[in-house]
Amino acid sequence: MTNDRQQLRVDDVNVLEDCGVILKRVPKFVDPTPRWLSSHRARFLAGEDVEPAKVFESVRNIYERYIEFEEDGSTDTLALWTMGTYLYRVFESFPYIALVGLKGSGKTKTLSLAGRLCFNAISSASITLASVFRTIELTACALLLDEAERL
Repeated sequence: MTNDRQQLRVDDVNVLEDCGVILKRVPKFVDPTPRWLSSHRARFLAGEDVEPAKVFESVRNIYERYIEFEEDGSTDTLALWTMGTYLYRVFESFPYIALVGLKGSGKTKTLSLAGRLCFNAISSASITLASVFRTIELTACALLLDEAERL
């Protein structure tokens, strides 16, 4: 999907010269299943706009439904960060979220839920420091690291 509301297909080897993207090969770890439902793609391609305030409310409500945070505002922060994963490249820098808590406090559950909401999320519990940067650069993903204190 492009900003111009065009749907382009990417094959194993494809050059998208109109978009300025040259893709020599699709990375092996990219999930080939569509990220959007076909009905949502059709609405987007037809020109339907998204209201950011409604998206924020929806994302925040999902986090509030499944995760219980001790501090007020945590769901707001996580919802805004989640939305930001869809457009982080327009910022000069983008914050990391560090979930800290005792074993069984819900860190992994929060990451699992974020993985379903964030843009192009990739989860890992075992990754090298060098792979962190390569993965983000290659896939423009939201990298969700469980047990990241090992890094």
